[in-house]
Amino acid sequence: MKISDLTPHQLDTLYGKSSSAGKSPRTIRNIHNVISAALNQGVRWGWIDKNPALRATLPEANPLRIESPSPEQARLLISTCQAMDDLLGAFVFLAAVTGCRRGEIAALPMKLVPGDVLIIGQVRTAVKGVTGIKSTKDWKRSSGPFRSISAGVFQYWQWSNAWSAQPNGAFIYTPESFVLSSQPDGSRFVNLDAVSRKVRKVADQLGMKSVHLHSLRHFAATELLAGGVSPMTQPKCWATQIRR
Repeated sequence: MKISDLTPHQLDTLYGKSSSAGKSPRTIRNIHNVISAALNQGVRWGWIDKNPALRATLPEANPLRIESPSPEQARLLISTCQAMDDLLGAFVFLAAVTGCRRGEIAALPMKLVPGDVLIIGQVRTAVKGVTGIKSTKDWKRSSGPFRSISAGVFQYWQWSNAWSAQPNGAFIYTPESFVLSSQPDGSRFVNLDAVSRKVRKVADQLGMKSVHLHSLRHFAATELLAGGVSPMTQPKCWATQIRR
C-alpha cells in the first residue's frame, strides 16, 4: 500500500486485529509509535501532507503495577540469594544498590570497578538468541555509596579472582572481563533469564509474590526519594527510574 493511501480507519483496523490476536495494549501502542514515526518522516520528506496515525484510535494502556519491596524484604531477598549462589547474590545486591537494569549489570566490565564511582556505559542485548553489547543512550554514573557498600560483592569478585589465578594460568581476568560472569575468566555473559527466574523463585518462597528482579530497580529509586534525594540532582542511572 502506498502511504498516500493510508487512512486512520485502516490503522484502527490493524490495531483491532492485533488486539483480537492477543497482543497487549502496550504492544499495540509500541507498534503505533513505530508507524507514526515512519509517517512523520514521510511528511518531512514531502511524500505525504499529514500523518494519518495522529488520528488513529489507540487502546487504553493498562499501567503495570510493580511493587517495590521494603528494606527488610530487600535484605532478606539478597541474603537468601547469596546463601544459594555467590553469583546470584552479587547480581541481586548490585541491582538493589545501583538501581541499574539487569542488562547494564551483566555488561559491567572489570575495568570500571572498584572505586567511588560506578560508571555504566554499556548494556547486554539479546536479539533472536544472539547476544551482544551496545552503548547506553547516555553514560550513566552511580556515585556516592558504592565503595562503602561494595564489600559483599567484592567477596564474590575475590573468590573469582582466586579461581582465575590458579597455577596453571587457565583463567586470567582482563580489563574487559565481565564482573559477573558464567565463566571463571569473566568471558561470558551471565544468563539474564536464568537470573530472573531464580530471583522470582526465591521471592515466591519468601512469600513476596509480586516481587521480581526489576522490582529492585524500583526499590533503589524509592529509597532515594524516601531519603529526600532530588531526581534532578541524582546520577543518570538513578534519576531515570525516579522520574518514571
